[in-house]
Amino acid sequence: MRTLIFALTLGFFITSPSNGAAQIDTLGVILETYQDSNFNAIQRVVNAYYATRDKGRGTGYKQWRRYEWFVDPRLGPSGDRLNLSAKRFQEVQAMRYGRSAMVDFANWEFVGPDNAVLGAGWSGGIGRVNTIAFHPTQSSTIFVATYGGGIWKTTNDGGTWQCLTDALPIQSFVGIEVSQADPSDLFALTGPGHTSLWSLGAVRGSIGVVKSTNGGNSWSTTGLTWSDSSRVNVFDLEMHPTNSEMLFVCSDSGIHKSDDAGVTWDLVYSLRRAMEIVFHPTDSLVMYASDYNRNSSSPFARFLRSTDAGESWTVIGSGVFPPNCQRIALATNPLLPNLVFAMFGDKTSGAAFDGLFLSVNQGSTWSVTNNSATDILGGNIGGGGYSQPYRNNRLA
Repeated sequence: MRTLIFALTLGFFITSPSNGAAQIDTLGVILETYQDSNFNAIQRVVNAYYATRDKGRGTGYKQWRRYEWFVDPRLGPSGDRLNLSAKRFQEVQAMRYGRSAMVDFANWEFVGPDNAVLGAGWSGGIGRVNTIAFHPTQSSTIFVATYGGGIWKTTNDGGTWQCLTDALPIQSFVGIEVSQADPSDLFALTGPGHTSLWSLGAVRGSIGVVKSTNGGNSWSTTGLTWSDSSRVNVFDLEMHPTNSEMLFVCSDSGIHKSDDAGVTWDLVYSLRRAMEIVFHPTDSLVMYASDYNRNSSSPFARFLRSTDAGESWTVIGSGVFPPNCQRIALATNPLLPNLVFAMFGDKTSGAAFDGLFLSVNQGSTWSVTNNSATDILGGNIGGGGYSQPYRNNRLA
């Protein structure tokens, strides 16, 4: 039936008058007849029609080209028109309810490392896994940085693991980054992160950022170095997603920045202790960070934004966020790049979860998306129980 309609309609084109009004009417017939067809087929019919006819004023040709321009970016690879409304709805649902509402991610498998020698006490083992980093071109190569257990590497998707830092004087690491430009260059931030357990003797302060130029076989210091006795707390190491020379560290002192792969560093923010940094998915100049006032005066934690690749920072959202928050965890969405999520962990002795906030305009304004009474940061299954939001509050 479709073939018959096509033949009859094409015959109508051939016998129709060539005046402008008739051509516009004929264009309408084409689009209505083939409205459910592959758009590539529609283009062939319309282009064949106009190949021997007037394309001037009043013929409908300009309107057709406008329509063609509008539809073209809304097509799939084969020329089928996409249901953009349905696609946007799915993205909003995923953002609102989490990816688990659309895809089942429950099938997790333990891949290690599990070959560490267990130590004495309740905290023996490799320590808390703080960061995971991936090789940019070898998908089976993964690095993990642990608290008290060193940096580990697998080259077979977790089948076997090798510790890369046995020769270093410190085995606690907050972060690790792999250079996108040269994957043999690794950067690691030493230190336990937020702690007040110096008196136990087993906890050591950060000695700064260390670098390997051979995939972790050996390490050397960089321009950001502290002595162990300084007892510096560190919280985050980030590499700029489009510039592997640009590094950022969050510490007790604030935000440190390097533009030359760690050779030299500048303290670009020093008002408070800095906790973490995330990058805008598409704008290389926009960055977000959170800080924390360790002097215990409200507000405890704040949201920061930079629009010049971390050279300067502005506090945003004062008076909107919970006043007793101890740590703000941040995340962005690559599908909706101007969105920013902020999850708050409370400083008080009550429930640790203090709300999930959303901004749709790079942090300029905020709204609450979840302030449930359930303490999702608690250690118990289902929420509640002992929690440490200043250490464990993470969002991705």
